[in-house]
Amino acid sequence: MTAPAPPAPPSTNVGVVCPNIGSIAGQLEDSFGQIADNEGLNEAHVTVAFTISPDGVISNAHIVSSDSPAVDGLALQGVQNLRCNGQGQTVTVLAPFEFTAN
Repeated sequence: MTAPAPPAPPSTNVGVVCPNIGSIAGQLEDSFGQIADNEGLNEAHVTVAFTISPDGVISNAHIVSSDSPAVDGLALQGVQNLRCNGQGQTVTVLAPFEFTAN
């Protein structure tokens, strides 16, 4: 007889603070305008998963879902440029990016 599997660790919601999110969002929107013109896009939706270490270092960024591969790199670039405050524990983040052409 085998022992039962240990219970999964509890899921915890933790707020993440990235003070430069506003400036990053503005840069991404400008870049999306150029991609939108070249690709004929009106909008795009990308979800990126990434990890923030206890001291705020971002790693393991990857695309979870995307309706327009032409902007995947833009979303990943945005995540890599974020400067987040550490939460004292490792945090996994799912970040939705919604791009709209002007």
